[in-house]
Amino acid sequence: MELNEYIKKLFAAAEKAGFEACECCYSSGENMEISVFDGEIDEYSLSASLGLGFRGLYGGRMGYASTRVLDDASIDWLVESARSSAELVDSDDKEFLFAGSERYSEVKAFEPALEELSARDKIDAALRLEKETLARDGRIRRVSGCSVISQSSELRMVNTLGLDVSTRGNALGAYVSPIAEEAGACAVMALERIPADIRAVFLQRIVFPPFVFCPDIEETRAL
Repeated sequence: MELNEYIKKLFAAAEKAGFEACECCYSSGENMEISVFDGEIDEYSLSASLGLGFRGLYGGRMGYASTRVLDDASIDWLVESARSSAELVDSDDKEFLFAGSERYSEVKAFEPALEELSARDKIDAALRLEKETLARDGRIRRVSGCSVISQSSELRMVNTLGLDVSTRGNALGAYVSPIAEEAGACAVMALERIPADIRAVFLQRIVFPPFVFCPDIEETRAL
């Protein structure tokens, strides 16, 4: 069910059940990690999450419930569970919901360009990062780990007092662990890159910025 429709139905059901005020907090997210080794995909993981927390004042007491499914059946379950939760409260402490503020600071945590990147783009980025690392310095013999990681999330909080705020965020990063050898000495390094210029890094055929290689390998300690 579409989120706005779900919230509308949930609040209507809660009011009908006798709640004086209620609130829900929705969150969703997605995480992807692609690892390569020796020019091939070594690991590909994709996970998604979704949840909605509901709370409401019933008889002056706060009840809570949550769900991971947005359908009609979960609405009835949330309302009944929150009401049962409120009835079990034996504290006389006064609880309340916040109606919201007039103004909020703007937080820019979402880059639309990242959402345009496909899984194929990220695979190509990981493969290129490994290849570029191996070609960077003749002392690099192999790469023990190379990954591209991305994540996105959404959060929204709404209540019957007028509060309705939301935020979105996403991020993209990469790391590589080269193994270098020289004159019998061996060093393993973990090098991370979280691109600041998304267009230069990913939209223009995945050009990673150069990293700094330790010139004196004999004094580099393995991690």
